[in-house]
Amino acid sequence: MSDGTPPGRHWLLVRRSLLVLLVVLLIGPITYVYRSAFEAHRGAAILTVLPRFLEGLPPKDTLIGQALLQNFIEYRHNTVVWSATYFSCLFLSAAFSAFAGLVLKLEFFVKNTELKKDMAALLAVIAALLITLSSVGDFQNKWQANRLAASQMENLAYDFMVVDGGRTLEEIVLKIQDINRTRNQDIVGANKSGKVNTPTRSATKQGSLP
Repeated sequence: MSDGTPPGRHWLLVRRSLLVLLVVLLIGPITYVYRSAFEAHRGAAILTVLPRFLEGLPPKDTLIGQALLQNFIEYRHNTVVWSATYFSCLFLSAAFSAFAGLVLKLEFFVKNTELKKDMAALLAVIAALLITLSSVGDFQNKWQANRLAASQMENLAYDFMVVDGGRTLEEIVLKIQDINRTRNQDIVGANKSGKVNTPTRSATKQGSLP
């Protein structure tokens, strides 16, 4: 039974509804990715407690604590950026691939056959480029390397706050150097290829505090 809506108007409403649905399906995962990235654990305890702990410490101790804090903040920021970039490429690639199939299959969405083929081809190319960009840029590895480095720096900050009963200041500095070196080697893949030699403790000690 007809509701009085002209056929042309009916299909226009259907196409618009489908377009809105597709946009929601695209924006939903991307919004989730960004919210997850920016609301992820950031070591709030360290960001709050460590600056207060540094108050009244000797200058040398304060400098080491500030180096810990700044490295931790940098690594957490990098983690958020690379996580959002990596998962955005992943979800967008999947979305564009799915849309390419929908454009070809849904007859009432786009009626022009040539236009449908061109749109599907363009969406497929964009999806492939996003995957290629993510792979060539090694976004996943950069995200993971910074996430691990941030976690290690956070744990080291706790060691620093009990330095009298745990690590010495010299060991704290050596560990900072080790975390930085490991992070950089993970990012460039040196730890996998074995092309970069890790300095020994005796060599690293030359640059440590007296």
